[in-house]
Amino acid sequence: MIDTKKRRSIEIYEDYWSLTVGHTDYFTRDTTSFKVLKLLNKFVNDNDKALKRGDSRYNELQKKVLLVSPKNAGTQASKEQSIRKEINQFIKIGFLEPGLVDSHFLTQKFLDASTIKKKQRIFSQILKDRAKFKCSVTNSEDTRNHMQFFLRTLEEVGKINLKDDVQGLMMCDISNIKKGFLTRDELNSYIAKSRNIDLLDRKYNQHAFLKNFLKKMIDLKEINNEVYFIEDANDIFKNIDLNEVRDNYQHRLWVRDLKEVANYKCMVDRFSSRGTGSHIKPWKDCRDQGTIETEAWDINNGIYLNKKLDDLFDKGLISFDQNGLIIVINKINNFNAEEIKNLKNQRLHKDFINPERMEYLRYHNKKWSLNK
Repeated sequence: MIDTKKRRSIEIYEDYWSLTVGHTDYFTRDTTSFKVLKLLNKFVNDNDKALKRGDSRYNELQKKVLLVSPKNAGTQASKEQSIRKEINQFIKIGFLEPGLVDSHFLTQKFLDASTIKKKQRIFSQILKDRAKFKCSVTNSEDTRNHMQFFLRTLEEVGKINLKDDVQGLMMCDISNIKKGFLTRDELNSYIAKSRNIDLLDRKYNQHAFLKNFLKKMIDLKEINNEVYFIEDANDIFKNIDLNEVRDNYQHRLWVRDLKEVANYKCMVDRFSSRGTGSHIKPWKDCRDQGTIETEAWDINNGIYLNKKLDDLFDKGLISFDQNGLIIVINKINNFNAEEIKNLKNQRLHKDFINPERMEYLRYHNKKWSLNK
């Protein structure tokens, strides 16, 4: 017989990060979780009135989900509880909205994605955008985004231990932390508090679920039970004014998408793999012109170049004409005539020449020509 956890005589309740889910294999087509999400997304598309407790439509939906995801629980009440957990998980991680009247704009793209890697990237974006661990189908009151808080804390402390640090974070009421992250000293204090009440023992499942999601995120890397950002900070955040307000995590995902489009090779020489992804129209210009959403994260507003070309491009010394050929905009110190000639003979590969990217390159050319 399996021992069950002894219930405390006096329960301790705190504002921990309550993340309870059902199946967690979201990326493989035709798994139970994938089928459930597909069914729920169809319901959302057909639904124009928020679901509430006791709503007959919610009861009918639970029956449909139970057909897709059968439960072994002995009683009907236990089965319904498991099904509600399975539905609520897609609200907690951001695919769907409370009341099932709306979904994240990337949910359908996730369902249509042809590769697991693309699904992982979209999943990471959705989790970052809309994670709200306190919400459910019938509860929309607490929309705090715990994942954004986690990512900002990771930016602050550099690495997060999947055991101690995560249980410390789970103790934190993020609504009381106005700056949006914890320092290392603050995190250590929450770890001490979590140990004092045996949080890891009492909330083992929630802790395990959170670790599972962190491991699924495409921009995070686990090494020896510690999580890091996968990209080198100096490469990702080069030439950034630290006073600018930019969504660093969104930028990392954008760079990762750009690298995949380039097949991880320079868009000019097509063999250099140690390159850099840069905006063509600078992020700051997009911010100042109010085009963050439409231009700053447009993959066509990006170019992946080897280190040498990127340095010249980023400084406004070179650009590309509408045929993809390199043009020298400003004088390049330490380059002789032969080197300039060889430079001008290089071109952006035809696979990356499209009207959208050419429009951004016209902006780049004009911007630096005027800055002569």
